Order: sequence, then C-alpha cells, then structure tokens
Amino acid sequence: MQKITSTLTALLVLVLIAGCGGGKKEVSKLHQDQAAKHASDANMENFLRNYTAAEKSLTQATTLNPTIDDYWIELGKVRVRLGDKSGAIKAYKGALAACDAQLKEVAENPVFIERKLRALVMLGRDDDARKVLAKAVKNYPQNTHLKTLDQVKAVDLFKNDARLKDFIVK
Repeated sequence: MQKITSTLTALLVLVLIAGCGGGKKEVSKLHQDQAAKHASDANMENFLRNYTAAEKSLTQATTLNPTIDDYWIELGKVRVRLGDKSGAIKAYKGALAACDAQLKEVAENPVFIERKLRALVMLGRDDDARKVLAKAVKNYPQNTHLKTLDQVKAVDLFKNDARLKDFIVK
C-alpha cells in the first residue's frame, strides 16, 4: 500500500510540474526563489573557487528556472573553468533559448536583445550576433538603445571584455 501511495504521489507531482497544454510554462514563485538561492550559493562557491559545487548549484538553478539567461551564462563559465567545453556550449545555448523566449514576449526589448548578443558571442558566433543586432536596428529604428549598441559595436565589446574573453567557446 505504501508503494502505491508513493507512486501515485510521484505521478501527481509530475503532472503538476508538467502542467497542461503546450503553451508557455510559467515558473512558480517557489521555483524562482529556490533557483535564486542556488544561484546565490553558486556565487559563493565561485568566490571560494569550488567550481564543482558551483556547477551543481547552477545546474539546479537552471533546472528550477530555465528562463534566467544569467544562470545559464554563469553555468557555461563554470563549465569552461572545469574544462567541460561541450557542457559550456549546452549552457550558452540554454541562455540563448531563454533570451529567445523572452523576445517572443516583447520583441523590441533591448535588454534581451543585448543578452542574446552576449550569448551568441559566448558561443563564438560573432557574425550571428552582428546579424541579430543589424536586424533589430532595422526593425526598431526608433529604439535608441539598439542604435547605441550598434554604434559602439557591442558585439566587439563583448568579445573583448576581459571578464568574458576567457569563457568564450569556439
């Protein structure tokens, strides 16, 4: 009886987590908070140079809340530190997916366009990042933030940023 109850409880939890329908999945407040705590823990582990623990915390954060591109970028950087290039690429692709999902909600949002540029640069896809920026400037000519990103050559700034340079995968 105990085993049946445990199985039914597990199935109920899976159904609740999976939700209904094929629409956008909302992240619960609980999962957002838990993910934020894991990301905070990862920051401390990074500071202590305990990259294995940082990776574990960031993996939990991205599992609980895959919509935050910064979690994915930090996970990719930790994986680069650990020598896991393929894992870093997967994490940077997660960041790109998070940005794309946000841009589906608000296509003109320069913050998510800028973050998408960063994710593309982290993947070593500078030319794609330049194309994304050029298209955004063309589609939203009144957006001064996008114009500024284009004028200052934001892609090159990301590429040469000392804080990011060592974490770019090619």
